[in-house]
Amino acid sequence: MPAAQKKEEELDFMLFSVLVIALIIVLGALIFYNVSKVKPETFSQVYFEPEKLPEKVKAGEELPVNFFIDNREGAKTEYSWKIKAENETKAQGKISVDAGQVKELSEKISFQNSYSEKQKVLVEVLKAGAKDAYSIWFFVEVE
Repeated sequence: MPAAQKKEEELDFMLFSVLVIALIIVLGALIFYNVSKVKPETFSQVYFEPEKLPEKVKAGEELPVNFFIDNREGAKTEYSWKIKAENETKAQGKISVDAGQVKELSEKISFQNSYSEKQKVLVEVLKAGAKDAYSIWFFVEVE
């Protein structure tokens, strides 16, 4: 085998080896990137707008209860909700909220009796498939 041909084969083998090593490094980097990629946290928010919360209501009159559900779950999500006061459920329902959307819910409830102390109005929102509900509340004077 002539020396020139032998050098050419050695050069070809070295180039092939470098390409294989480069390919292994690139594939390893891609696999590492995909495996270690941090997924964004998903969550829901349930809240009132403080300036819209009523402070007083008369017994028997309608009390507006407005609250918001902010879906940051990354997918359309089903929620069931309840508004409680006077140790009973005053209103309830279900709603579907698209990913990244905020829905305002407006309900009217009433108190049967007047009270000397402020009364708690509790909103519970349960995400489909979850064990625990999101709970928010405010206090209102019932005359």
